[in-house]
Amino acid sequence: QDTEAMLYALDLVNNDQDILPNIKLGTVIFDGCRSPERTVRLSKAIINKEFDDIVSMNHESKLSGVIGAPTSDASLQLAELLSVHKVTQISPSSSSSRLDDIIKYPHFLRTVGSDKSQAKALVDIIKNFGWSYVHAVFSDNAYGVSGMREFIRIATNEGICVATQIKMEEYFAKNETVMSNILHFYFPGNFNKSRVVVMFTTDTMTRAILETKQITSIGNDLVWLAADYWGTQKHIVDGVKEIASGAITLDFNLPEYPALMDHFRTLRPETNLRNPWFKEYWQHIFRCYISDDSAKQYSNPCSISFTLENKVIPLSTKAVYVVDSVMAYARGLDNLIKTYCEFENFCP
Repeated sequence: QDTEAMLYALDLVNNDQDILPNIKLGTVIFDGCRSPERTVRLSKAIINKEFDDIVSMNHESKLSGVIGAPTSDASLQLAELLSVHKVTQISPSSSSSRLDDIIKYPHFLRTVGSDKSQAKALVDIIKNFGWSYVHAVFSDNAYGVSGMREFIRIATNEGICVATQIKMEEYFAKNETVMSNILHFYFPGNFNKSRVVVMFTTDTMTRAILETKQITSIGNDLVWLAADYWGTQKHIVDGVKEIASGAITLDFNLPEYPALMDHFRTLRPETNLRNPWFKEYWQHIFRCYISDDSAKQYSNPCSISFTLENKVIPLSTKAVYVVDSVMAYARGLDNLIKTYCEFENFCP
């Protein structure tokens, strides 16, 4: 959805004569695979025009802006690289408060709020229910560490006791023994004054915690209070809904965007060739395989009669903010050109 939202937004800009007249925005989209290192490496390749399709472009074309990265860890590393080249970066989903530093990251912008706001909202919920004693679980990355730091700072000032602080390495999620030991020690009798677990964890870690709780039946009933990485993602609770029951999760506001939904519903894999990941998306939505797909994950072939027209499609929050990011970049560039390019030799 994010790739399609990017392409949709570019169409809006390029077809609007009031924004960047006589200028067309293009894009190179790559999958960072949730790896900050891969994201930076590919970004360097784009800046240096090391890809064949980039080299074949007009030599006057250059990277002037980046939409991304999807995670705070990747955005932190990418922001350092792009600041050196004075390239504007707008992220639709990186919320770490570390990115608030405009001195260190002068060319970084985003269309979502800082985790400082989420931390404040979590404390407000705790106060509303009259809870005064909580556990804190967070992933060992920029999102988890900075988000939980803000939460603990605000909670402490409000007189809320954070009984335990558990930093979860991502590899813990694949080790049942480690996960079981952590839950055995922290959640049952040792700290039994609280049932509330505040979470700044990735989706993978969140699901691992829920699965471990279900398998081991550890301790008392817990109340999960989680930030946006859990949010409204249904795959996190598939198969563990009983354990997740009663959870309170935050997510960024998802405004209605009927035009974007209408665009999605018109798409088909045989005609939407510009999006290399759309076939994979189609197969996932309909749980089927396309005939020319060599890696058949599903047992049933996709029917020609399948259509998104009447399909209920959950629109990701990030897709809407991708459109916002592209529009913010386009309008910013448009204002820059209209303000300064009337001066001779100012604009290349």
